[in-house]
Amino acid sequence: MSDDPAKTRFFIISIARLLGAVTVVFGLLIFIDLIDAPKPVGVALILLGFADFVFVPRFLSAQWRTPDEP
Repeated sequence: MSDDPAKTRFFIISIARLLGAVTVVFGLLIFIDLIDAPKPVGVALILLGFADFVFVPRFLSAQWRTPDEP
């Protein structure tokens, strides 16, 4: 990795989005019975993955935002 914190943060946000998308895909595979697991588990994975895909990157970028100077 680079010493630039912006590149590191971008990489972390990208990985968070990727993990959210992968979680949604696994949830869908369970929901359509390609993976043998209860459907409520698939629904839970879809919802958690979607939340991870949408809200975690926003939360991280808000936490890392440079504060406005007075």
